[in-house]
Amino acid sequence: MERRNSTLIRLVIAAVAALGLALTGQFPAHAATGDLTCTAQAQVNFSPALAAGGTSTGDVDAVLDNCTSPNGSFSRLTSAEALGSATVSAAPGVNPCSLRLTLNATLKATWQNGQHSDIAAELTTDPTLGTAGLTATVTGGQLAGDSITPVIVEINPNPDCATNGLKSLTTTTAQAIFG
Repeated sequence: MERRNSTLIRLVIAAVAALGLALTGQFPAHAATGDLTCTAQAQVNFSPALAAGGTSTGDVDAVLDNCTSPNGSFSRLTSAEALGSATVSAAPGVNPCSLRLTLNATLKATWQNGQHSDIAAELTTDPTLGTAGLTATVTGGQLAGDSITPVIVEINPNPDCATNGLKSLTTTTAQAIFG
């Protein structure tokens, strides 16, 4: 039963992420003229664990690899680690594993050449209404002013989320498109 719930949660998250891209008008096809495209992996760890109607804070660790610059403007940026913090709040009366939540994060990406990018992101989801919003922007440093379009293949909450609250969100396969 837990495996079935985990699979259902992944499917709901993938649908919400795809819907969020459609609602914000950001589509992967935009990548052809973008500044940079990278594979991405990320994890957010919350403390305390998020409970229904609660709030929490967390640490964010993301890795950007295999970066390419379709327009050639940022070919010197090939990989980065982005570290930061997040705040998250869950809808009242709803298990946070259903992912009715709002998450705000700020990160500092350190590129392999020592340059930096400051990033602000917000994710708002409500799978029960079929709505999601995801915005991310480079606010300073390299790529300043670029929007980031994430293409997320899979997001996983911690396996014991249903009994112990939302302690982490992990994406192991994603793409980040800067443009």
